[in-house]
Amino acid sequence: MSRRARTRASLVLALAVMLALTGCGGRPDLEASRAHALQMSVLTVTQDAADGRWADARSALEVARGQLQAGSDANEVSLARYRAIDAALDEVGGELDAEEAAAAAAAAARVAAQPEVSAAPSTPATTQAPSGPTQPAGKAKGKGAGQGNGKKKP
Repeated sequence: MSRRARTRASLVLALAVMLALTGCGGRPDLEASRAHALQMSVLTVTQDAADGRWADARSALEVARGQLQAGSDANEVSLARYRAIDAALDEVGGELDAEEAAAAAAAAARVAAQPEVSAAPSTPATTQAPSGPTQPAGKAKGKGAGQGNGKKKP
């Protein structure tokens, strides 16, 4: 199973545990509308984590925490249910930390495995010696200044 599939499966499992069943009879432990909102937030966390968008996943997790708190404030979540969901969100946060660290380590390993690119040429440049015989200094043949047959320039 790929890392992405494992991440998705673990976060979905955490979601399932977090929102398993609402209470039976009387007032439910978690109102249906609040449960749905929390499910959507955790689904966003799962999708962002699976795509490696760690900052987005953390933001979505904070949204879920805010929705849980709002549900508690509105008496839509029982205290026991609040504690269970809060613990599940903590677990999801820990899994995000672990997955992000593993992804960063894998990326660092890929970079380290790449050969280094050097700006210098791989073979040293050689200078080529002039070909043919060389003339000693001062005995050069040919036309230099004052050795030609032409007119002097003013």
